[in-house]
This record gives sequence, structure tokens and C-alpha cells, in this order.
Amino acid sequence: VERFRPQIERVLHDTTGWEAELGEVELSLLRGALGVSPASLAAPGDSGSAIEVERIDIEVGLLALLRKELRVESIRLVRPEITLVRPDTTTGWVVPVASKDAADPSADDVDSMPPPAGEVERSATEVADSAGDVARSEDGGFSVVIDEIGIKDGTMRLIDRALTPAMELELTGVTSTFYPGDGGLTGRFGIGDGGASWRGQIDQALEVTLDDLATDLLHPFVGPDLIHGGGKLSGEVTLRFPLRIEGELDADGLTLLSGVKPFDAAGLNFALAPDGLGWQLEQLEFRAGEATIVGGGSLSPVLDLDLELPKTELDAALRASESVLPLPIEVLAPGNVAATIRVDQPEGGEGGGATDRVAAEG
Repeated sequence: VERFRPQIERVLHDTTGWEAELGEVELSLLRGALGVSPASLAAPGDSGSAIEVERIDIEVGLLALLRKELRVESIRLVRPEITLVRPDTTTGWVVPVASKDAADPSADDVDSMPPPAGEVERSATEVADSAGDVARSEDGGFSVVIDEIGIKDGTMRLIDRALTPAMELELTGVTSTFYPGDGGLTGRFGIGDGGASWRGQIDQALEVTLDDLATDLLHPFVGPDLIHGGGKLSGEVTLRFPLRIEGELDADGLTLLSGVKPFDAAGLNFALAPDGLGWQLEQLEFRAGEATIVGGGSLSPVLDLDLELPKTELDAALRASESVLPLPIEVLAPGNVAATIRVDQPEGGEGGGATDRVAAEG
């Protein structure tokens, strides 16, 4: 098996543009199985993008070889640690990128090595296409079919240094299955006491179910001033490509802005999308008891929101204000109140605040 190690490492380099290093290699021809432990891929340069895998298990259908078809029934990555970095907007996300020559089995000069594929930003559709499910040589050689790619107990880190301040998100306990033929994806990850599961196709949309995810996870996107830590979020979120995130969530223990106590219970519908170097909240409907706030605006890198409180019973608005913007005056129900609230935060993260225009009756 050792004689094939440099060839495998070279092919991995050719197909990803990253430097490959393999540990112990085990091969069973009777079972059609190949195991490698450990294995690593490192991006060229000093970006920090890398993949470390404790073990890789590959199973191949032997009968398919008689039909000149290499059917890879499964590729299983055990406890991988995947770190993807975006150093800046020009470089984009540093990810493995397949070269054109690598997809052609007729290219038999294994000593020739194309230059590294470099560092590029790719859409989810391009990632799915490059994974491919069938590669066939022009001279009638073997076709290659991959049925399933799985991840068990993985860790994924996304580091976006193009944002100010830099965003870092870590997902742990990632378990996922990817079906290259139809782009299907299922999986689950955990963070702290909460977790999430997903299903769908990466070139179309993913449906994500959140289960008691800590509100602290939103701080890399919106900062600690808009949404306090200590709350929990549950519900359904849809990721559409090109990237747009929509969701309907229930919140427990949620406190916003200058609030001094958590909501007993709250819910929100939202849609957000990347805008330049930050995120734009395209629409928001926030419900807390009988009070509802609607609006939208910029979340990052500059917080700039326009919110509306439609005509609401005064006692319901007073209860909600304790968790958002406590009123510095004593007001007694009954009555009604309507408000226009603008929330802003200058670039750089210092100062800022909220201004409001309130109309009350009763």
C-alpha cells in the first residue's frame, strides 16, 4: 500500500490545490475498503484554511468494477476539523478547488502537477458542481460514481476576517450526509446545550431546525448590544441560494437593546441577506405578548434599524418596553401607544443609541 501513498497525495493536491498528507493507509481488496488515519489538507499560503481528519473510510462496490465503473458507495470522515477562512473580500473564502485536469482520468502523467488552484470565492452551486457525481474519460475508461459522503462528530470553524470586527463561528458535533448525485444533504450539529438539524439541497435551499440555540451565537453577526446573551432560540430557518436567510423563531429568555429583564416569551419572523461587508435585515416582525414591532435595516457593520410599534394597548407596550427600551417616565394604563424607533450604532462600535417618536392617547 505504501507505494501508492505519494500518488494519492499528488492526486489530492491536483484535485484541491491544497497540500495533502496521509497517515497509516489500510487496504482490503476482498471488502473493497480503504482506510486512512489520520489525513490532512492545508491551503497554500498563510490563510489558515485547513482540514484535519482523524480517519477516512472508503467503501467501493467490487461488482461494479466488472462494468468498468468505480462506484464509491460511501466516504466517511470521522471527527474532521474543518477551518475555512475569508482573509478579505478580494481573496474570498479559501476552499478546496478542483482543477480541470484532475477530472480527466486520461491524463496519465502523474508526475506533472498543475499550479495550486488558488484562493477563490465560490457559490454553493459551484461547490456542488465541482463535487460531481460522475467523471468519465473520453477514451472509454472507468467512470467514477460517488453515492454518499458522510461526516461523523466533526467540527467546523468559519473565520471571516473581511468583516470588522472579524467574525468567528464554531460548530461542534457535526454529523452530516451528502449525496453528490442529487445535491441532497442531511445532518445535525450541536453548540453548548442546543443544536440544529438540516435537510435539503445545497444548490437550492436548506431547511434548518433550531433547538434551544443560545442567543450568544448571534453576536458575531449583530454584536452584543442588539441581542443580549442568555436567551434561547428555537424554530425553522431556510437558507436560500444565492444567500438569503428567512426564519420563524420562538425565543425564551430574550432581552434586546437596553432591556433590563427578559421577555417571558417572544417570537419573530425575519429575512436577512449579505450586503457588501455586512448583513441587511430586510424584514422583521417581532411579537411579545400583545405587542408587535415591525421594521428592518442594517445589522452590520453599522447598526441602523427603523422600527415601528403600531397602535397597541398601553399596558402591553409597557410590559414589552422593560425588555427592549425601558421608559424613563411613569405611565399608567389604560390607553394606547404607537411609536417610531430608530436604532443606530456608528461605525467602529462606539457611542450610538436609539431615538424614538411616540404618540400616546388615553
